[in-house]
Amino acid sequence: MLGPKKEYTKINIHAVKDAFRLFFRFNGYLRQYWKAEWGMLIAGSVSMLFSLLTPYLGKIVLDNGILAKNMALFFKFAIIGGAVYLLRLISDKGNAWIKASITRKIRVRLARDVFRKIQRLSIASFQDTSVGECVSRISADVSASASIIANTLPELMKAIFRLILITAIIFMINSKLLLLIIIYQFVLITQIYFFTKKNEELARASHRYSWEMSRILTQIFSQIYFVKISGNIAAMIRKYFRAFADSVRTDLETSRLESFSDTLSEISNKVLFGLVGFIGTLLVIKGELSLGSFGAVVAYVSQGSWAYMALFGLLQRIILNRISLERVAELLDEEIYVKEKDNARRVEFSGGSIEFRDVTFGYDGKKHILNKMDFKIMPETKIALVGPSGCGKTTIANLILRLYDVNGGNVLLEDCDVREMKFKSIYDQIGLAPQSPFIWSGSIREIITGDSSRIGESAMNEAAELAEIHSFITGLPAGYDTVLSDIVSKISQGQKQRIAIARALAKRPKILVMDEACSSLDSNTEERIIDNIRRRYPRMTFIMISHRLSVVRKMDAVYFFKGPGAMSVGSHAGLADNDIKYVELFANQIK
Repeated sequence: MLGPKKEYTKINIHAVKDAFRLFFRFNGYLRQYWKAEWGMLIAGSVSMLFSLLTPYLGKIVLDNGILAKNMALFFKFAIIGGAVYLLRLISDKGNAWIKASITRKIRVRLARDVFRKIQRLSIASFQDTSVGECVSRISADVSASASIIANTLPELMKAIFRLILITAIIFMINSKLLLLIIIYQFVLITQIYFFTKKNEELARASHRYSWEMSRILTQIFSQIYFVKISGNIAAMIRKYFRAFADSVRTDLETSRLESFSDTLSEISNKVLFGLVGFIGTLLVIKGELSLGSFGAVVAYVSQGSWAYMALFGLLQRIILNRISLERVAELLDEEIYVKEKDNARRVEFSGGSIEFRDVTFGYDGKKHILNKMDFKIMPETKIALVGPSGCGKTTIANLILRLYDVNGGNVLLEDCDVREMKFKSIYDQIGLAPQSPFIWSGSIREIITGDSSRIGESAMNEAAELAEIHSFITGLPAGYDTVLSDIVSKISQGQKQRIAIARALAKRPKILVMDEACSSLDSNTEERIIDNIRRRYPRMTFIMISHRLSVVRKMDAVYFFKGPGAMSVGSHAGLADNDIKYVELFANQIK
């Protein structure tokens, strides 16, 4: 889902067109603030007009005031010039304030939509995505895209309008200088086009190296304990520094390119001003141009030079930052495979029955893990789901939670197809404790409650007691307010699993799925947790995925998953007497 899907090695004449196509893809975000956008455009235009007025005022002061020795006119226009400067300053500050306000608002809306889309995407969308890429997508790309969306249109219109007015003013002052300006503009176009092409290549390379460095750092620090004990940290650091060295080389090449570009721009400007000065001086000597008009032309040429550089600088930023626009657009346009229907309904579970009716499923849609699978778990029963490793037991749990949609058949909860139910209806009433506990950074209280106001102190404490972790937590210096990231290396995998079990129990679900959730616990602790759950929630539907015979014997029934379409249901004793494959599964433990 994330990362560049295409490799761009060059930029062609359609680069600007593609960039603007992406820009207008997001025009809905700008439309909501059109009044503020017009305000920014007006404030910027007023500031621009005042800046264009200044050289002309200088022309009048020089020709009709200083050279004509008219002190009254000189002081009059000096006061007008001061007023113009003040009004221009106010317009500039107002324009900057409106621009910052619109950018912040669009950034908030864009980030909200990105988070909502991520929330709606299925698990499959993230299978080939690193955490670092997700972080980059939400932080850097959203910020860059918001800036482009908010500022592009008014800045572009203002720059074009400024260039048109400057060209018209210079033409009115002296048409002979206009040809020189047009030649200069052609030189600038060629120069900017060339350097924009090279800069995009370097920008895309820089993004790739940044993604790689972010990915490696995320792997190191998210699993620092396992990285250290595996002895792979040196190899991972070497990989990081290889990407870092590539990034530094790219940055150095970018700096060299910018220095070369700045040098050429400086030379072009000097040549332009030299020619304007030379030709203007000849025209003044010949009497075809007044000294004030000559000074005004120089000032307008200077403003035109800056306006032209600003215009192509803006186009360059759009082209370079289309990387961010592409990535955000790619995410927002990502197909949602598991969708909630518009008329999806809230279903309140009474007993928590589960039925797989002719279910076929494969993660790639071709190789079927489940093939026309039929079975039913009666409400309020406690069952063990067993089978060989990799046969698809976790897949069954994923389909119950509707993390994926079946390729065929129906998954029913309370006789209602999960595709007809609201996601919240499913997640609020089903608790899952996986083998990998997924303990995020935060206080233990936040981890167990999920920062939900619906889970009170008593529910949290009860869940921790059922998971046999309450006494450990209360023994910590800050109790439930202990920040887990600060002591993560001091907490065992078994303690993390018990916190995860408490998290699943805290919302008091109608259906509980424990997928090898006690694999790091000793048998006695696991049996106590199961006894606690059975005693406290006798009416809860409880699915225990486990390879431990001691656990299986405690359940009401055993669902033995033999293969894609084969499920045997019975008691442990009955399966042990009649199913040789079941006996082989627990052979060592039975002995």
